[in-house]
Amino acid sequence: MDVSVMQYVKLLDSIGTTIVNVSNDLKENLPIEKCENIEQLTGHFNKLKSALIKFVECGKMASAVVAPDKLKGEHKALVDSFENFLEGTRQLVESISLQSMNVNVELYHKGLANQNAGVARTLETVEKIVQKISK
Repeated sequence: MDVSVMQYVKLLDSIGTTIVNVSNDLKENLPIEKCENIEQLTGHFNKLKSALIKFVECGKMASAVVAPDKLKGEHKALVDSFENFLEGTRQLVESISLQSMNVNVELYHKGLANQNAGVARTLETVEKIVQKISK
């Protein structure tokens, strides 16, 4: 059964709103470079881990959306680009070791780069979806 374009847009809008809200909460996180003690590092880690859990759920919801036939290719590209963002978030979480109170800075920056690349690809794909819907 083909979902209507309006239903599709509403589903994506709901998922996107959650992603933006979680991302905005993360922006308030203490920058990793400024974490000076275990409490601050733990707080940073916990916020990242909580965000990752919410992002994974959003990814599952986006994957489960049935796109209208004319948007199936773009929808797959959207889900794939968000997976790149998820991988970056996983790398951020994995870069922090609370046991040794250590941060793998290389992995952390790789995670940030993957997140940024995922965001850029996602925005490009959303723009393509909007253009196709507008035709």
